[in-house]
Amino acid sequence: MEISHSQTMLLLILSLFLLPTLRAVPYEDCGLQGSPVEATGVEVLEITKRDARIKISGSTSKTINGGFVSVRIEGYGPGESESDKYNLCQLMACPVAPGAFKLEFVEMLPPNYSESTIDYSVELEVLDDKEDIIMCLNFRFKALRPTVVSA
Repeated sequence: MEISHSQTMLLLILSLFLLPTLRAVPYEDCGLQGSPVEATGVEVLEITKRDARIKISGSTSKTINGGFVSVRIEGYGPGESESDKYNLCQLMACPVAPGAFKLEFVEMLPPNYSESTIDYSVELEVLDDKEDIIMCLNFRFKALRPTVVSA
């Protein structure tokens, strides 16, 4: 079966629309009522054997002058966790004006290579400059264990 030029172009265009949804990760809001900050999406953009590049999309109804992002990530296994705290203004331009925003960071992964697929659990909190939690998310993603090929 031969694929025509127009079919190839159609497949290319469809892939441009569908690829971003393949990186999207289901997430759960921790239930902060009345928070001015709301998440609208979570994407795991890239996974290596040491870290994952994560992007959070959201919106805020008030100006955010600064704060921190606290991340705890666990791989299934005893003691397999990493916790990090990032300065919000080093991840995005502060102050953050009301409206849509994107928060992107690279998080170290716990070294768990006992399984071929590793299921990571992430707890993320965004704190404002008064250290009040203004956004809280939980999500999971899977990563394939790196394999070694010898000749």
